[in-house]
Amino acid sequence: MRDGRGLPQGQARDALYPRWLSWFGIFVGISFALELLFPYFKAGPFARQGLINFWVEFFLWFFWIIFATVGVLRAIKRLEAEAALEQQTPGTERVVSRIA
Repeated sequence: MRDGRGLPQGQARDALYPRWLSWFGIFVGISFALELLFPYFKAGPFARQGLINFWVEFFLWFFWIIFATVGVLRAIKRLEAEAALEQQTPGTERVVSRIA
């Protein structure tokens, strides 16, 4: 959930990650709160082997990790391209805003 916390507030062209990826990360983080229920259920969808606790959470995490990896790799490529462009053009300064 920390990965998506401050990201949806950024401008569309300045954001490192797409807005949908940020919201998906927040959704996946909140959905893991359902994991807190499995000690109290021995059968049913909230049990350890149940539909929600095992299958839904696993696939949410699986797709999130793929999407987040692709998003981070694209962000790295973009930041490297911006750094290379800054080194080629002397006299330009970059304003960096920090997302707390």
